[in-house]
Amino acid sequence: MTKEKAAYLKEVEVERERAAKMKEMGKEEYDVKRQEEVINETLSMIPDSQKRLLVAYNELKEVLEGSEHLSETEEYLIAKEVLEQARQSLESI
Repeated sequence: MTKEKAAYLKEVEVERERAAKMKEMGKEEYDVKRQEEVINETLSMIPDSQKRLLVAYNELKEVLEGSEHLSETEEYLIAKEVLEQARQSLESI
């Protein structure tokens, strides 16, 4: 889910650049407006992605807290890394 959020943010960046180029090139107002709609649609996906990431983060955190006896296993260590990545992603917006 952290990748999903990052992908939406990257898409917004790309689409904003495209809109700026369209304006620069003097494209039809309709086309520019349509491009801005694409940007807004993409932006509207970010809060949902953020909310789902938060739910997954809390669930994984709860599982890890209840599984400390497995703290030396590879799976536990990987899950802790994923949890940290999710935490950083949640803080970035």
